[in-house]
Amino acid sequence: MDISILIPTKHSADKIRPRLENLEKTCSRHDKVELLFKVDSIKHKNELNKLLSASSFEYKILYNTMTGYSNMHLYFRDLAALSRGCLLFPLSDNANVKGDWHSAFMNSRDKVSKNIYVLNTRSYARWTLFPVLSREWYEALGYISPAPPIDSWLRNVAEYIDRYIDCPGVTIEYEPGHTSNMVPKKIRKEWNRTISNFHGAGNILMSKINENYDEKQ
Repeated sequence: MDISILIPTKHSADKIRPRLENLEKTCSRHDKVELLFKVDSIKHKNELNKLLSASSFEYKILYNTMTGYSNMHLYFRDLAALSRGCLLFPLSDNANVKGDWHSAFMNSRDKVSKNIYVLNTRSYARWTLFPVLSREWYEALGYISPAPPIDSWLRNVAEYIDRYIDCPGVTIEYEPGHTSNMVPKKIRKEWNRTISNFHGAGNILMSKINENYDEKQ
């Protein structure tokens, strides 16, 4: 499996349908991609299962009653544990991808001489990132992020160890109406503390790099 897309959501299948159609339209290798959803409602799980069963992607749905922004990193942690892809793509449930992202991700992967890295996609929203991490990165740490926000934390760690790789050919945008103000101020303060606390993870990754763990065979 090439790419595992991780999507926590609290929405119904009707809200997810446009995301699925977007991913199907912009992907060149449906057989090499799996979708992993986390839902907090049995009703949404059943609806989503019906929607995805008609899709050309492989998929898994994780039901968990845990909710809230502050648990976002736990949703991604649980989805990553189910994943099989060599690349892990945490994605918002209200974002659209432009460009053949499978080809772009895999081409970037083939050009990188190492295994531990994060791919940097393009986003129209200046405050938002959609990084894609290698499986070796995830396995070296054992988690996606220790707390929200996922994207900024991954970027900071990757830049700290000089493994933030540009990935041309892909742009991601939120659906109209999305704004950073959707996140409560109290949570944003907690997120700011997380963003600046990345050196420990960076040092763990550097130790793996020094052990030649990330040398491609």
